Amino acid sequence: MPGAEVGRVEAKTAGAGIPIGWDGAVDAVLPDALKDIPPAVASQLGWVLGFADGHHLNRRAYERVHHLLDLALIGLTLPGWLPLLGILCLLVKVESPADPIIYRSWRTGRDGRRFEMYKIRTMVCDADELLPTVIHLNQRSWPEIKIPNDPRVTKLGHFLRRTHLDELPQLFNVIRGDMSLVGPRPTAASVECYEPWHRSRLRMKPGITGLWQIVQRDVNHFDIRVRLDILYIDRCCWLLDLLILLRTIGLVLAASRPIEARRPS
Repeated sequence: MPGAEVGRVEAKTAGAGIPIGWDGAVDAVLPDALKDIPPAVASQLGWVLGFADGHHLNRRAYERVHHLLDLALIGLTLPGWLPLLGILCLLVKVESPADPIIYRSWRTGRDGRRFEMYKIRTMVCDADELLPTVIHLNQRSWPEIKIPNDPRVTKLGHFLRRTHLDELPQLFNVIRGDMSLVGPRPTAASVECYEPWHRSRLRMKPGITGLWQIVQRDVNHFDIRVRLDILYIDRCCWLLDLLILLRTIGLVLAASRPIEARRPS
C-alpha cells in the first residue's frame, strides 16, 4: 500500500517481527502474508501466521464438512438463540407495528453468486430511499457503507447494532447454505464492482463473523479488509474458525455491557 514512513518504530509481536507506530507501506521484514496490511493491523496477526498455508486444501470437501459442523453447532445452541431471536423480533414489532421485522438485502457470496441475507431491521422502513441524504457521511471506501450515528437507525436498532444481535437471522442463511459461521463478510456490491484481485475473497462462502471483525472491526478501507479475508482463506481450518468464534463471542459480550462497566477503573 503506498504511503510514506512517519516516525518508524520497531517492535516485535508474538511470532512475527512487525514494525508498528508508523503509516504507509509495510516494511520488508514482514512475512509475505502481511504485505500491504498497515502495521497497526498487522501487529495483531502474529497468531494467525501460526496456521499452515492451506493452498493444498480441497476447498469443496472442506466446505462440505464445514457446513455440517456449522449445522451441528447451530442445532446444539438452538435452545439459546431461538428464544432470544423471538424476543428481539417481538420488541421490533412493538416499536413499529406497521413495519417489517426482518430486513432482507442482496449480497455477494461465493464465486460472485447473489443471495438474500437476513437481519433484524434496525433502521426506519424507508432507510434505503433516505440513503442519498446521508451518503456523504460514509466512513468506508467503496463498495461498503458505514455511517456513524446514522439518523436512520431506530432506538432499539442502536442496541441491536452495538451487540450485533441484529445478525442472528443470518443463522438461517447458514442453514440454507448461503453462508458459514466464519468467513469473509458478504458485501452488498455485486462482483462487477470488485477490482480483479478483490475476487479472491469470493473463493469461500461468506461468514457471519470473520478475521477482520475480531482484529480491527473499524477498518474503513475495503482493500485492507480484503487482504485480511485472503489471509484467513489461505489458512482456514477448524481451529482457526473456533478461535475466531470464541473471540467474536467475547467482543459481543463486551459490547453488551453498559458503557460505565466497560470503562477502566
